[in-house]
Amino acid sequence: MKILLFFLAVGTTVLIWSCKGPEVTADLSKLEAQFAMKKNPCYGRCPHYVLTIYKGRLAVYKGESNVDKFGVFARKLSRKEYRRIKKAFKKSNFFELQDHYPSKIQDIPKTRITYHGKDSSKTIVGDINRPKVILELDSLLVAIADAPGWTLREAPQIDAPAGVVPNEFIVEISNRFPIQDWILRFDRYGMEQVKALDDLGNRWLVRYNMSALPPKQMLERLQSDKEVISADFKKQEQSDK
Repeated sequence: MKILLFFLAVGTTVLIWSCKGPEVTADLSKLEAQFAMKKNPCYGRCPHYVLTIYKGRLAVYKGESNVDKFGVFARKLSRKEYRRIKKAFKKSNFFELQDHYPSKIQDIPKTRITYHGKDSSKTIVGDINRPKVILELDSLLVAIADAPGWTLREAPQIDAPAGVVPNEFIVEISNRFPIQDWILRFDRYGMEQVKALDDLGNRWLVRYNMSALPPKQMLERLQSDKEVISADFKKQEQSDK
């Protein structure tokens, strides 16, 4: 009798899980990915993220740069959303298409779409030159990524030294170069001037959008600019004067 009750309890648990699917806090290593899309970066402000949809309707989004959601997020798809995606992939004849659709245009971000089927997996890479059916899958997955209702699973790691303001820099630029023109060079990173730090207009406190680029990489780009004499993070205790 006890054995029978045990198996009934286990069966009920499995049935409940299969109906509800994994929750947003589930251990991803124990789940089976079914669909995935990776948006790669470009020279401009192209969104860079990875979207993975697991069996059981759990979607996980990892925002890398130029995104509104910076970090790892999860969302439980509705049954309608999940069915629509499954139907679209099945209808696309995904496994019969090319693996790669090359392009002669360099500054167009490449997208990787992966489908984990019953017996095999396939990834298709390309940009605007992909077939219409793949562009439609792309749009469908982008709509999932852009939808509301995501829960933060893992905050982004801030790539900056301790004791600094990671999205603010004190820069000294050449006096022959207007600050407004210099700021435009970094418009793709959401750069903005906060205030002048001297009367000559050479030293400035500037701020940028951290989702566009990790702080250390942003500092390296500032320091390598030919009009920049010096650049460093603003320290947390440092005055703006």
